[in-house]
Amino acid sequence: MYVGTPSGTTAGSLTFEGPVPGGSYVARAFDDNTFTLMGESDPFSVADVSDTHATLALDAADYAIDQPITMT
Repeated sequence: MYVGTPSGTTAGSLTFEGPVPGGSYVARAFDDNTFTLMGESDPFSVADVSDTHATLALDAADYAIDQPITMT
């Protein structure tokens, strides 16, 4: 899923509406309109619970190439 804005900025958020299939996931960041992987999160788990709502938020709008990405 794309989480930017049409103007090409990197800010954005994504809300998953439940039920979300349970399992292990990773979040990946790609360079604008390319398949060039810029970063990847550590794996995180989603419980298989019906009517679950999860929100993913990043700790910054922009990151240096070697800066860790923190999500909540």
